[in-house]
Amino acid sequence: MKKIILITTAVALLFACKKEGINSTNENPLKASDGHVCTAHNFNGEIAFPGEEGQAMELTRKDGSTFNYEKYGDVNIIEGDIALSEDQLDIIANSSEKANSSEGAGLSWWDRVIRGRKWSNKTLYYRISSGVSSSIRTKIYQAVNEINSNTSVTIRYRTNQSNYVNIIPSSGCWSYVGKQGGSQDMGLATWCSKGNVIHEFLHAFGVYHEQSRGDRDNHITVNYGNIQSGKSGNFAKKGSRWSSFNLNSIMMYGSYAFSSNGQPTITRKNGTTFSTQRSYISYSDKATLNGIY
Repeated sequence: MKKIILITTAVALLFACKKEGINSTNENPLKASDGHVCTAHNFNGEIAFPGEEGQAMELTRKDGSTFNYEKYGDVNIIEGDIALSEDQLDIIANSSEKANSSEGAGLSWWDRVIRGRKWSNKTLYYRISSGVSSSIRTKIYQAVNEINSNTSVTIRYRTNQSNYVNIIPSSGCWSYVGKQGGSQDMGLATWCSKGNVIHEFLHAFGVYHEQSRGDRDNHITVNYGNIQSGKSGNFAKKGSRWSSFNLNSIMMYGSYAFSSNGQPTITRKNGTTFSTQRSYISYSDKATLNGIY
């Protein structure tokens, strides 16, 4: 049985720092600027509802372990921008941290969350709601072309398909992970870049964040002492991928994600930091899509 406990109210910001004086929805509100901490690595990543307050929730699993997420209205968010349906939360509640034979040998709990949620014929259909601005529409079309031209999957505009992604205006960037069945929302703010849109489409295809890979500790160090209170669950490992670890994955967050003090939460094994890459689909992203589909 799923048990959800209201813990606290939290502001969904990935940093302890943010650029001052940003009022335009055309600019990423989480970018750093000269004179502020985090200046070395501007954040170009994704977050669902920047500056908005969400309910921090705790789900108790059948093995007694807990799973944390944030609730914004009827949208359940993990890792800043991944939305989970109530059905997916039920799967998490009824699975153990590690797979056993009764739950599916060799499958991590995350594999079970996205199992059976692939898009038929490797094709995702989408529509754009009327409130989405022309500037973000251009980025959507660019992102779709980039994915169609460089990967083994296909994105097409919906005609009468019953399963599709419905892109809606939002204050941030977010998407459900995997096919949900019927219409599923993807929220995009005007400030979201083409790379942010690609990132969200890959979530819709079932891809999770690179820093959540099961083998990540061989390549990076997660500095839990620098992570915002209540956000350590965003760094939970979720299983394997279909290629070697890649800091240049478009699904990889930068060194300062969820920082509480302006110090890096993720570094290379040698302690150096790195920037967020949102310019292209990397070889590892392509391999992951090939592995899923």
